[in-house]
Amino acid sequence: MKVMIDNQREQILTPTLEALDNWWVKTTADIFQNERLIYLVEINGESMFSNYEQYIIDNIGNIQNINIRTFSRAESIEDTERSLDEYIDRFLVASLQISGNFYGDLSENHWNEFSDFITGLDWIIKALEFDRLLVQQELGSIPDYLSILDILESNIVDMEKNLESKDYVAVGDIIEYEMIPALRNFRMRHKQ
Repeated sequence: MKVMIDNQREQILTPTLEALDNWWVKTTADIFQNERLIYLVEINGESMFSNYEQYIIDNIGNIQNINIRTFSRAESIEDTERSLDEYIDRFLVASLQISGNFYGDLSENHWNEFSDFITGLDWIIKALEFDRLLVQQELGSIPDYLSILDILESNIVDMEKNLESKDYVAVGDIIEYEMIPALRNFRMRHKQ
């Protein structure tokens, strides 16, 4: 089995869990020591962003090569913010429609769309938390544009209260008049 980091430092390992585990532990320690982060793991040419360790364990006999791709903190910040921008663009369009659903009779389909909205919002929050952590490590402080996390978390609490009390118009208002503007503001401010 051929193993590499960033297409470099190629080594050939016996395809056993023990050999791979020893390499993995040493390699990930080196990555951390060099203040880099694992961006993705390529296994037999396929990119995996998560669950790669379990995949490797489950498929050890079928793996010919592994390449760990790493990013610096600055590269990770840039990639995270680019991914957020792309996702938020699509999310904002859908959010406006979903907020409008709360001003009328809600169907099962509307609730399914709202469930997708919550899943998307969860992804945005996790990406923002990761971004904030990296930016704080890189700069030593947190820029104002990342205060969006506090705004979104407050919006979520308010939305939950209004859902419990079945004040659906207020839920639509929170999405349309608080969340959407906050996300648009984030997009403009982090690029400055």
